[in-house]
Amino acid sequence: MLIIIEGVDGSGKTTVAETILKSFKNCLLLKQGNIPKSSDQAQVNILKQTFLDILDLYYKIEDLGYHLILDRYYPSEICYSPILRKYEAIFDPFYELLEKSIINNGIKFKLLWVKTDPNIIKQRLGVRGEDYIKHHMVDALHKNYQDFIGSQSNFSLNDIIVYDNNKSFNKKELISLLTNQIISLDPKDEL
Repeated sequence: MLIIIEGVDGSGKTTVAETILKSFKNCLLLKQGNIPKSSDQAQVNILKQTFLDILDLYYKIEDLGYHLILDRYYPSEICYSPILRKYEAIFDPFYELLEKSIINNGIKFKLLWVKTDPNIIKQRLGVRGEDYIKHHMVDALHKNYQDFIGSQSNFSLNDIIVYDNNKSFNKKELISLLTNQIISLDPKDEL
């Protein structure tokens, strides 16, 4: 299974991804870090190739019986590009083809959106001292994710899990949610 974890910086994606990795058998975690800082076509092309390479990696590890957890994937580019790089990746046909390839090739996947109130995200970013995402960008990014999850993707509602991370992180609640919605995940014995 391919588990794509998405959300605004500071929403709790990495905590969720690491919890899944530690809590379920046969999982590998890949953190997406190759995000261009501009709309320079060469950088964008590298990013697109990275997305394709990740799919190739998924096929290889799936054959070995593993699940691939992605801490960010192409939905991040769709949601972040208009705000950080001033171009709209949503209109690039590559992303629709990539999405349809995931759906049409029978890849078992779930998109897990770590949905967190923008004010909580701003507070977390302030505590961390991170300034990559400015406070005024957080609301727009949150809206872009809402739009993507709500209507802009080709995913069905069965493919999407929304994890409400507006309160204190609750490991047992997350494990229960995932166990109920992702049948193929096998909890580790120590849970």
